[in-house]
Amino acid sequence: AAELELEHAVAADVGGTSFDTCLIDHGRAPVLYEGSVVGLPIQTPWIDVRSIGAGGGSIAYVDAGGLLRVGPRSAGADPGPACYGRGGTEPTVTDAAIVLGMLPSERISGGVHLHRELAEQALERLAEQLEFESATVAARGVIQIVAAQMGDAIRGVTVERGRDPREAALVAFGGAGPLFGTLLAGELGSTCVVVPAYAGNFSAWGLLRAELAQTASRTYLTRLNERGIDAARELARTLFAQLDQEGYGRNGAGATRRVQLDMRFVGQEHTLTVDASGDPHVLLADDVVVAERFLDEYERTFGSTIDEALEIVCVRAVLTVDEHAHGVAAPVFPSTPGAADDTVMAWSFAADRMLEFARTERSALAVGQRLHGPAIITEATTTTYLDAGHALEVHPTGSLIVTRTDRP
Repeated sequence: AAELELEHAVAADVGGTSFDTCLIDHGRAPVLYEGSVVGLPIQTPWIDVRSIGAGGGSIAYVDAGGLLRVGPRSAGADPGPACYGRGGTEPTVTDAAIVLGMLPSERISGGVHLHRELAEQALERLAEQLEFESATVAARGVIQIVAAQMGDAIRGVTVERGRDPREAALVAFGGAGPLFGTLLAGELGSTCVVVPAYAGNFSAWGLLRAELAQTASRTYLTRLNERGIDAARELARTLFAQLDQEGYGRNGAGATRRVQLDMRFVGQEHTLTVDASGDPHVLLADDVVVAERFLDEYERTFGSTIDEALEIVCVRAVLTVDEHAHGVAAPVFPSTPGAADDTVMAWSFAADRMLEFARTERSALAVGQRLHGPAIITEATTTTYLDAGHALEVHPTGSLIVTRTDRP
């Protein structure tokens, strides 16, 4: 997001068994400091990532009421989707994509060969149960349902937080993320989709590049005024000294120090976390600036504010060290075995019919090159589905920037 100067971005990670999404605001993921896991409360910093059981291996079935459902049960990697030819017979999202021509019926990462005929057999059985006219109709339903489920999850990290998903770029990654990029853009009204370099391995790349962050916090209840800010500033200095003593600030000038305050209106039970950092020479901003930040965040989250005094509940020191602060090398995309520039027939959700899609390798795309959909871009670990009405341009970082066009 920082490299591409994206103010707001939404991560859309589609793997084999799950869909994971997170809002990136001004280059940072939201960190929460309390929550629950299977009903048990936790109080530790965690990234607000929402996950649902929707991925390439998610199984499509007919429920007791005769309706088509997808997931959360997954075929996993073994036996995997029916098209893997490993004994799986239940129809999955991957099988639906194969039937619609969205995925090439060739060998993919890990040496797995995709068998279109097995995918069609699985979808035909599903179509019979639903009394659909063909496997293609059933496959369209599977893809549309799983895309709608992913869209709902994204709304959970955007709309529920007072953010408009139409104003955010959708960053599609994971083995199947780029396959759903333009579909999710249509579901949410997004105008920009980013397919990063090495999208299939993007999570691993992120772990290798991640900053190291450590926090120290202390409950401190006081009114938000000049006196309260002075006391909070002194407490923040104490917390940073504690982190330095424990060795977290070992890189000295390379460490970034931020102060966050958990705040609320007087009389409320719950708080909002506000970045209260000042300029590089001031550890904590003054009370007027902090109040403005809180009110902006409160109105963005809840739609209105309250005419009440503000109070600080907790002071938090955040020390971040970037141990990988070096430039990113220009990506080199190896050729995909067996792939070649040609055309394939695939279903266009934008045109609602089968269209001829150009198919090309990602390694064949040059920086600055623009490609109009419908097109399918293949690479070793993922496939990018560029529906009609969209175009992509290759960014110098290697990312594919997908936007809407007026072309049919």
